[in-house]
Formats: sequence, structure tokens, C-alpha cells
Amino acid sequence: MIKRLGKIGIGIIIFITIYLVYDDIRIASENNKNINKEIYSAFRKVEQYCMSYNEVDIPKKCELVLQLCETCSDARRECFAEDYYEALQRFGFDMPPYYKPGFNKKYPIWKFWKK
Repeated sequence: MIKRLGKIGIGIIIFITIYLVYDDIRIASENNKNINKEIYSAFRKVEQYCMSYNEVDIPKKCELVLQLCETCSDARRECFAEDYYEALQRFGFDMPPYYKPGFNKKYPIWKFWKK
């Protein structure tokens, strides 16, 4: 009887784990489909704006952007669009909305505290 309950418990844990992974992938996919494509051209505009300065009169926020570009160009580092977007906003650049109008970012069930 106890062995049978143990097997049922393990089965439930495996099922829950598979469901949570599936839910995470499904939500990430939905969020990615709703990213506003304008942000990528905004990224390039900010980078071009900052690269147009010479080293003597470069604004501080552009120094930060160029450092971030250098960090992200390193193949050993992972730089996500959402993190890059948030950094550019923190540096004071006016950015379009990250997601398409009317879409609110969704979170997987295991991140219940973010909803």
C-alpha cells in the first residue's frame, strides 16, 4: 500500500513538473509573439545616436549604452531584448511600448506573485 502511494506521488510530481515546464514555454511563446517590432528599430536609432558622438563630448547615457553594446556583443553573455529595453529606458531614452498595444505581459502559473 505504501509503495503504491509512493508511485502515485512520484507520478503526480512528474505530471506537475511537465505541466509547469509546458506552461512556461507556452507563456514565453505568447509573450514573444506580442513584442512590438518597433523596439528593434528604436534600439538601432539609440545606438546610432550614441555612436555619432566623438569620445570627448559623449553624454553619460551614451557611454552607458556603448558599454552595454560591448557587453552584449560578447558571445559568452546572454543579453535579452527585454533587459536591453529596460536599460535604455533607465538611461533616459524615449522608447516605444515593449509589447503591442493592448497586450499585457503574461506570467507562467509558477510565478503567481507577479500577476
